[in-house]
Amino acid sequence: MVKQEDDKTVVDATVLAESSTNAYEVLEKTPGAIVDQDGNVYLNSMTPATIQINGREVKLSTADLASLLKSLPAGSVSKVEILRNPSAKYDAASTGGILNIVFKERC
Repeated sequence: MVKQEDDKTVVDATVLAESSTNAYEVLEKTPGAIVDQDGNVYLNSMTPATIQINGREVKLSTADLASLLKSLPAGSVSKVEILRNPSAKYDAASTGGILNIVFKERC
């Protein structure tokens, strides 16, 4: 379920999706990610993590992101990648880490 790669932890979301009704619940059940009552996601600091979807940063408010994820089925999430200490190729402003939600591709 959890696999450590070079600079990130990859969580297989298929196991989490079995007991979830939407993508937001998958995010809440992701090991290592803490979601507060406002919808902010924390990984390893007091600074909220940067959220990415399929490798692209999401420029939505926390409430808008939460409603987007709640509208998507849990089975659409393929994996969740957690980067606690992002390398220099990522934006330096992401001091709280990066959480990348990867969705399954449609045929």
